[in-house]
Amino acid sequence: MEPLRVMTWTTLVVLVLLVDGITSCYCPPMPFQDQFCNSPLAIKGFVESGEPVWYGFRREYTRYVVKIDHVFKKPASEMFGEKIVISVPYQPSMCGATLSEGQSYLLTGSYFPSNFEKYQTNACDLIDRYENLSAEEIEGISGGFGCNFNMQKEINFKTY
Repeated sequence: MEPLRVMTWTTLVVLVLLVDGITSCYCPPMPFQDQFCNSPLAIKGFVESGEPVWYGFRREYTRYVVKIDHVFKKPASEMFGEKIVISVPYQPSMCGATLSEGQSYLLTGSYFPSNFEKYQTNACDLIDRYENLSAEEIEGISGGFGCNFNMQKEINFKTY
């Protein structure tokens, strides 16, 4: 009876560890226009460099230095030609994405009221190489979508 009990407990522990380690990213389908219009941050930017950020032995995210080529939705006081740092999760389970240095992108995402990890994007946001956008998409982000940008969205954290 004892070996059966040990085997049962061992199996349960392994299953709990497997289930606990399973995470995934799910991005609900959303039309391009809605993703663009609902995003607090929308820029055309040139990726100059990327620096991996590690937590222990695991790469968590990458900080990309992005030169702003065009601001579609002005997140704060950043202007054309300035450089900002955008944090992007690395792990696919955390909706991670990888940007290529030396490429221009349409980037949407979030911004936070602090200076630490202020700008963030992930695979659920629009991260498209600008050269791959269709003529209709470029016309739309240039004002054709008719998005109401008067209401800026900013994420605020409450401390409990």
